[in-house]
Amino acid sequence: MGPPRLPRPDPPPRFEGWNRAQLNDWIWGCERFFTPENGLTTGLAQTTFASGYLGVHQIDRWERAIRASSTDPTRWDQNRTWADLKATMLESLGTYWERVTKTRECVRNAKQRGHTPSELLDYLKTQWEEINPDMALDDNDKGHINDFYIALDYKIRARLELAPVRWLSLV
Repeated sequence: MGPPRLPRPDPPPRFEGWNRAQLNDWIWGCERFFTPENGLTTGLAQTTFASGYLGVHQIDRWERAIRASSTDPTRWDQNRTWADLKATMLESLGTYWERVTKTRECVRNAKQRGHTPSELLDYLKTQWEEINPDMALDDNDKGHINDFYIALDYKIRARLELAPVRWLSLV
């Protein structure tokens, strides 16, 4: 009798092209399945599996990218790699500058709206990473602290304003 088999992970979420967080969830969900046990070790197998969890518009974009990579239909399968699929799906969210502009607008308009401060901070961290993926998130960054503070519910901000010296240490 062989080693015990682990339960299969949940299927990846469907990527509809809404935002970077959805893309990241889809990538992470797909990569959990890319194991030799699942037979998903080649680019063709990985892209075939992952494309099953794409929305209609993303499938169309991926098929156009494959066709554009070569004029010879017999070579289309050779041009399918997981890295290319991820890059194509990232491009479906817009150019780098379009994504940064949209993300800055999201940060500017962020509000707590019934979420916990931790959930708000997690959301903002995702947005900050999109704006500048190469910069490590620093807890002492005044811009990030101010973004977070402004997005907090007014009741929490009022409590923090009672002790202005300590509020930086709470973040």
